[in-house]
Amino acid sequence: MKFQGGVHEQNEGLINSKIQYETTANLKTRISLHEKYSTNKLGFGNWLFNNYQFGEQASILEVGCGTGDLWKSRSASIKNIKRLVVSDSSEGMVNAARANMGDPENIEYKIVDVSDICFPDGSFDFVIANMMLYHVPMIEKAISEIHRVLKPRGILYCTTFGENGIAKYINHLFSELELTLGIDSSFTLQNGGQKLGREFSRVTRIDYPDGFEISDPSDLADYILSLSSLMNSGNLSHAALVEVFEKEKGPDGLIKIPKEYGMFISEK
Repeated sequence: MKFQGGVHEQNEGLINSKIQYETTANLKTRISLHEKYSTNKLGFGNWLFNNYQFGEQASILEVGCGTGDLWKSRSASIKNIKRLVVSDSSEGMVNAARANMGDPENIEYKIVDVSDICFPDGSFDFVIANMMLYHVPMIEKAISEIHRVLKPRGILYCTTFGENGIAKYINHLFSELELTLGIDSSFTLQNGGQKLGREFSRVTRIDYPDGFEISDPSDLADYILSLSSLMNSGNLSHAALVEVFEKEKGPDGLIKIPKEYGMFISEK
């Protein structure tokens, strides 16, 4: 998962995540849209690190690491971490993370099922779960497992999407064509806090203000086609998509689309 300029798009609640993320190609296409057209120039990764409070010599587990780009260009932060376990359920993603991050002595790479985490109770000061819990079939079990491997007063930093972002926009746009983008709303900004609160003593939500201002409809068409297996889109072509999106341009030549992303900070 790459974070500069909006790499919070690891999956955005998309169904069939195993198919979508066995390779990094679709993910890179979606990352590119965020990087080029996000209105918040701080960048999601920078925003995350502004809110992370690891301290020194912390032990950290990241589940659902994607391509590991959260940690790119953050060697100073990594040096202050005692133990960093970077994990994903996909071997391809773990390999991509290793290629991006290298092999510092304090980093471990593992294939981990978040519903059955292979570490003892109280192993970590922090767990990071960015844009991934909505993919887990048994979310409650995953949250329980994260809670279990945290030390007393340990913290889960968990990001997700809201229900009023790009998927809602796209579904409204294509409603007349009876095309829909399948999303999994099992863990969103609207309902995630309640689910976390069943295990954690304190849960705080913070939102990341952002949106798209897209000048080239071709890029948005590429994004949609990267989700083609998740839509009942038939044989909708790139050219047909571009034609639709051209009509969405405003007087300034931009297609403006809302985003809704944020983070829950949950204390054990």
